[in-house]
Amino acid sequence: MLAAVHGLEFAARLQALILIVGLMHPILFSIPNVLLPAVSRASAEGGFVDARRVGLFYGGLGGVAILPFIFIVVAFPGTILTIFFGSSSPYLDLQQELRILGCAYIFIYSSQVITGLLNGVRRVPAGFLAQVAGTVTAILIGVPLIVQWGVLGACIAACTTHIVQVSVGLAYLHPSDRLPWSHTVSIEPEQEASPYAPVV
Repeated sequence: MLAAVHGLEFAARLQALILIVGLMHPILFSIPNVLLPAVSRASAEGGFVDARRVGLFYGGLGGVAILPFIFIVVAFPGTILTIFFGSSSPYLDLQQELRILGCAYIFIYSSQVITGLLNGVRRVPAGFLAQVAGTVTAILIGVPLIVQWGVLGACIAACTTHIVQVSVGLAYLHPSDRLPWSHTVSIEPEQEASPYAPVV
């Protein structure tokens, strides 16, 4: 959208910011791999409440790892941009955008944790609904923001989109199943084929 409306230079400016916050990606995308089996095990042994507690614990561990970096990015964006791109870089005027994108990553990480938690307790439809809500928000709000404000609009859109996704996911982290799509997906164990079964 940035490239189409404002030109390739604006897309490159956003990519420069993503290069910085991308240092969090290993934690951001690996935490569900740790969280999901732990939550599934806790759900099977202790139920939904225990599974939620375990999920939030593992999510908190990852949060402890990325929050100091986010704090530095938000507090000293000019210094960070200078370190990455040099003192004469044209990207040094993206301080406000970097601050907002850093804040957005708090919600991006939270959405990863919540989606992993919902999948771990087999509330897969709820996790899917949260992602759909985020996608709809990105289209309805993100596109006008990008058209109006370029890179700044894209960063605000990223933040807004994931705030919506986190809010919907949090609503489904309650033990009650009164909300639509809050049911769990049943997983049937595979039956062993009999050696005497006819081959079709």
